Formats: sequence, C-alpha cells, structure tokens
Amino acid sequence: MLFSYGFTCPPDRYPCPSIRPWLEVEPEILKKIDDEVSAVVNQVLAWLGSRPVGSTAKLFEVEEVGLLTYPELDHYGDNRPRAAYWGGLPDPKTGETFHWPEGEGPRCFVYLRRSTPHLNTLLEAVVQSGARTVMFFPDVNDALALKMADAGVKVYRSPLNLEQATQEADVAIGYAGLQTTTAFLLAGKPMLLLPGHLEQYMLAKRVQDMGAGILVHPELANPDIGKMLQELLNHAGYRASAEAFAAKYRPFQQGTVLSNLVRRIESLVS
Repeated sequence: MLFSYGFTCPPDRYPCPSIRPWLEVEPEILKKIDDEVSAVVNQVLAWLGSRPVGSTAKLFEVEEVGLLTYPELDHYGDNRPRAAYWGGLPDPKTGETFHWPEGEGPRCFVYLRRSTPHLNTLLEAVVQSGARTVMFFPDVNDALALKMADAGVKVYRSPLNLEQATQEADVAIGYAGLQTTTAFLLAGKPMLLLPGHLEQYMLAKRVQDMGAGILVHPELANPDIGKMLQELLNHAGYRASAEAFAAKYRPFQQGTVLSNLVRRIESLVS
C-alpha cells in the first residue's frame, strides 16, 4: 500500500497503540482485539477469493500518510510517522445567506443536532449569554424552534452559508465536525465544542490544547456551559490563538488541495 488516510501504526510498535492514546492498555488486550478484527476481515477475504492478512494493523504499513487536515488538528498529534498534511477540503460555498438578530452584542454562530450532548443546558446558556445568535439546527422540532425564536435566537433548518458565518461571527459553537471546526479556525474564530463521539472528542481536545477553544466533556454530569461560553466571549486569548492558527495557514491555497494531492498520488504510483 502506498497511501493511507487513517491512523498509521509505527512499524516498530505492534500491536498498534490504543485509539485512546491517554489510556494505558496492555499490549495483550490490543493484540487480542486486532486478532479478532483480522479474523473477520480474513473471512470476507476468503469469501472474495483473496489472500488473508496477517494483521489488520499491517494494512497501515504504507509509504506515505496523506491527511486532509493540519498538524495542529491531527487527532494523534506527532505520533504519526511519515505524515504529509494537505490542509482541509475547500468550502463548497453553498448554503443560504442569513441575517443576524438586531442589537449590539457579540455574534455567535451555532451548529448542532438533537443528539448533541448537554443540549438543553447549552440552549439555556446561549439564551442567557446576551449574544446575537444564529443557529443551524437541521433536526429541531417545531416546539423547540419556536421557543428559541421567542428568546431572540434565529433558527434555521436548511444549511447556511459557511463562509458568511465564519467571516461575521465572533465565536462559534459546534459538535466538533472537522470541516466546520477547521473553517472557523481558519477564519480566526474560537469555538465552544460539544463532541458526541470519540473522533469528535479527539479533535475538540486538539483545539482546546492549542488554546483556540473550550471542550465540553460529553461525560460531565453538570457542566457549567454558561460560564464556559462567557469565558470564550470575554477572554481575548482564545481568539488570539485562533487568529494565530489562521495567520499560519493564510498563505495556504485551499483551492489547490485536491489537484496537489492527485499529483502526489500519481508520483507515488508512477
């Protein structure tokens, strides 16, 4: 294999380290998991008439790791050998334009779903924050949409123009989806992040570690989201860190990511 878009196991580390790098997991347990996955993979390969794999981990022994992200946002930090970072995919520039609520307060853009952890606490914090809020909430029910509208929050079910949102908002709230998170950071805007699964949590942790946002842990019983949001709005350090990230990658031409990537793959296979 020449190219990979997943976590790459260092060749001198078998079995691969845990997908949760902060946990100390015994190598015997990791090997048992790898053996079980490999057995299922080999059953499928046998059904297809293909050769078995010795280990699922060895599928990731590659010439080069190509990642559509930035080093600061890599889930595994500097634990990835031979990694080439190509930046994020360009914004498709779709979605409808929108208008912010009238007033003088800071502008907060929110993108969430009903499955977002701590949803009710978050909505209460947004209302109490005093921020002029636009919310993209695709699966909101009518009653909740009406309640938020009565509180002065503009709620949309249809996708909104992300470029407008990143340029006009002062802060953003989301569940740590990669494209949305990257877009706001490239615009120098800090984020409050409420991840719902492991991959989102790892991205949110990276954003928090570089000082450009605040992570709301999904397993906290009663997080003080109102306090976290006020901290994000009132402490300039978060914005400064996000702006430093944006300045670092401002010269990067997102529009050339795919063409550059294709040329690199061609050079590897030629």
